[in-house]
Amino acid sequence: MKIYKEVRRKREILMKIKLEEELLKFEALNIKRNLDEMRVKMSNIRLIINEKKDKLNRLIKEKEEIKGRLNQITVSLNELRMREIKLVESIKTYYETLKKEKEEKILHTLKIVADEARRKLREGGKLTKFEIEVLSMLDEMREDE
Repeated sequence: MKIYKEVRRKREILMKIKLEEELLKFEALNIKRNLDEMRVKMSNIRLIINEKKDKLNRLIKEKEEIKGRLNQITVSLNELRMREIKLVESIKTYYETLKKEKEEKILHTLKIVADEARRKLREGGKLTKFEIEVLSMLDEMREDE
């Protein structure tokens, strides 16, 4: 009977060992499955990271292209400003020249009218109001000089 009990006890131990072995196999499979899931997740994360890096690189490249275009635009604007300044100066010079020529023509015409008025006076003729104003204007201009 003692042998029977010993066999029985050893069988129970063997059964426990087999049960433990099955539990360990099951846990090992669970761990392996979890590792596989984690590998898949890590792979997905790597893909996402690579996509983000690619997107970041594209954005950096776009930024550099935009910077280059902005620099070109800035250079063009500066050139346009310089042209504008030159054009404004040219227009001012042209306007001043025209104004001076116009004033010279007016002054020349006034001198002709004044000469005619003086000739009339020498000959004893009467002056018109306009001729009197021209003479007084020219006298004032001579005094200002």
